[in-house]
Amino acid sequence: MATRKIGVVAGSSASLQSFASSVLAKATKNAVALGGASESVSVALGASAIPKDAHTCVINTSNFTFVRSVLPRGSEDQLQLRDALDVFPSSGINNAQEVAAAKAELNQTAKVAVAAAKSNGNKLTLLVKQVSKFENVNALFQQCIEEAAQSAGVAVEIVDSATATNNLIMFPEKVGVIATADTASADNIELALSGLYSTSRVFHRAGGAKTIPAGHSPATAAVAVAEALKELGLTSEANKVAEAAKKASDIAGESILRLFKKKKKRKKLCKKKKEIKVSPQFFFSHLCSSLFVCFLF
Repeated sequence: MATRKIGVVAGSSASLQSFASSVLAKATKNAVALGGASESVSVALGASAIPKDAHTCVINTSNFTFVRSVLPRGSEDQLQLRDALDVFPSSGINNAQEVAAAKAELNQTAKVAVAAAKSNGNKLTLLVKQVSKFENVNALFQQCIEEAAQSAGVAVEIVDSATATNNLIMFPEKVGVIATADTASADNIELALSGLYSTSRVFHRAGGAKTIPAGHSPATAAVAVAEALKELGLTSEANKVAEAAKKASDIAGESILRLFKKKKKRKKLCKKKKEIKVSPQFFFSHLCSSLFVCFLF
């Protein structure tokens, strides 16, 4: 039987691809492997791996749904669309063409967010950073959200980024559906939430194309691989990977808490003796990947 393939979005992390390949080989006994970008089922591996035709990124947890707009990305040496919306006017350059292009994309995100809110209490929270260089992006997205929400009978509440982030972490069960424009702050919040709740980010694409799950750490990459396996109809293998990822994340999370509790003690020791410092993020990432392998096999 020919090996089935799961595609990888361009720009994916080489280390995470290697990790995902090992997971697939063990979980499916080499029946599934990573392939090129043209496969019918794909994953995005890495913080900067974004499908070219993506317009929205969604994180679903048992408590809330986080929706972020994704404006088209150009090459790294180009001015990105989300930046041009604010940079051009401040430089006296007409940005009408960029506004039209951005609004078409933002309207698609607004539809996704409003549809999620319709099935979750008819309330949508809009996250807007009060002081931001992305003022025009935020204003245009707010307009799109309010128009879509009004026609669907969904209430919209606007909150600042500090309040929203605090609620997402401390009171996630009260959040419901929260949406935000494509900004640098939103990038960071999205990655933090995905890592904190060990869940994948799911990219929605233009034209009704299949969604693409994404991961930027061993734990979230494993969840993304599990979702791709489900798309291939390999439910048993997908469940095995997902359960291993959950166990690894739970234990790693407990270890991180112990690490923080010992912070003061470590500081005292550092004064007496020099030692190699390891960041909690580095520790968590590598502990997750090690534990994942143990639980999967």
